[in-house]
Amino acid sequence: MKKMRKVTVLLMTAALLGSFAGCGEKKESASGDVPTLNWALFFKDQTDLKEVEAEVNKITEKEIGARINIMRIEEGDYNQKIQLGLAGGEDIDICNMAPRFGFLSHVSRGAFLPLNEVKNAPEIYDIMPDKFWEAAKVGGQIYGIPNYQIVGRMNGFVAQKDLLDKYNFDLSSVKKLEDIEPFLKDVKNGEESNMLASGITGGSYAWGLSHYVGFEAIGSEKYPTAIRNNDETLTVVNQFETEEFKNYCKLMRDWYQKGYVAQAGASDSESDLLQQGLIASIIDNVAPGMEENFEKQMGGRKVRTQVIDPPFVNTANIIATMNCVNARTKYPELCVKFLNLINHNTDNIYNTLVFGIEGKHYNKTGDNRIEKIADSGYDLSGYSWELGNNFNAYVYGSQADDLWEQTEKVNNEANVSMILGFTFDIEPIQTELSSCQAVVDEYLGPIARGSVDVDTELPKFIEKLKAAGVDKVIEEAQKQINEWKAKN
Repeated sequence: MKKMRKVTVLLMTAALLGSFAGCGEKKESASGDVPTLNWALFFKDQTDLKEVEAEVNKITEKEIGARINIMRIEEGDYNQKIQLGLAGGEDIDICNMAPRFGFLSHVSRGAFLPLNEVKNAPEIYDIMPDKFWEAAKVGGQIYGIPNYQIVGRMNGFVAQKDLLDKYNFDLSSVKKLEDIEPFLKDVKNGEESNMLASGITGGSYAWGLSHYVGFEAIGSEKYPTAIRNNDETLTVVNQFETEEFKNYCKLMRDWYQKGYVAQAGASDSESDLLQQGLIASIIDNVAPGMEENFEKQMGGRKVRTQVIDPPFVNTANIIATMNCVNARTKYPELCVKFLNLINHNTDNIYNTLVFGIEGKHYNKTGDNRIEKIADSGYDLSGYSWELGNNFNAYVYGSQADDLWEQTEKVNNEANVSMILGFTFDIEPIQTELSSCQAVVDEYLGPIARGSVDVDTELPKFIEKLKAAGVDKVIEEAQKQINEWKAKN
């Protein structure tokens, strides 16, 4: 992947354009009006949004003869508003989409335009390795263009540098969770009582540590369905009924009882404590260039990171953020052409969307490096993963000049899921899965956090999952994986 691709955008191939025949493409009116594409995204309010949008439209009008109207939605409202909009309540042409916003449900009811023919346009298809496109398919069709970014996800230990130095802790010694305990103990014994040694929570398991523990979740980390890492038989198990999960919970219970993590009933939020510097370390997804983001979370304090498991690519990582075209759009051709622009940074459109206007919102300090202007009225660098191919982004702050080369190396060398491209159709077991989810919501947090006795509560958790129908859910997941495996 070359940073700052300089690709001249071609017209869509005849195959691509032909695929949209009959889709109701609306031509410019006799009055010469320029078509406007409504693009739904979520991000914090930006004072200069319309000014930046006008700069973007100078590019889109020249390149594809259309304008973009950015429909900003608050993140908390996004899921509901997108559901209503795609059902016909809003004039949405393109929207940011992810599994957490019901991607598969929307696909199943025909809400998105199938984009398989985009494969025939190399200027779209070459944004990421061929093998990763399998993850974007549902029933053999591509319904969204992934915003290509770091997809080789890694769990890592992140700690305040001053505390690592104070306690002379060798970060390179950390290979697994147990290895950080000496640091946690030193912080617990050596710092004020309001300092937490670790920000690990019950939610950490579902956020990514399930893979560290030994599983690839099927559908969601909160579903009981999973296969063991590297199990070539693809045998589906209830991950919460395994020795691996039990051992993880016992470790968390030990840390909880030693006071290394937040106790039940604590009123302060993790984000507030991090900002105040009252959490010494966290376990989180790490990637090249992320130290600056962690430093922001920790109130500007310097941090250091250490990977605790190798990078891993699965379907969820690749489709975590996509742009999808509404099947009801009047402008299917233009929508695809626009996605082409933002994924190849034509005329620097991607960086304009992310960083704003040069000289007003940022200054160039090198060929591919910028310095952001504080309080300038526009900065979507925290949402760059919504806006297209991240590999086109400028680097800034403490990010390395070769950030994107490092990221590409991680992606290319990551272990790849043995079920990459498999999507779990939950419709046949919707009732049982919903019941299981209610049980998981009740038990997983306290058990994985360590705030309850594992030997007492874990058997109750397993028993209630049985009563909720977990065996039927696992049976259906196994059936679907077997069918998928036979075709792949």
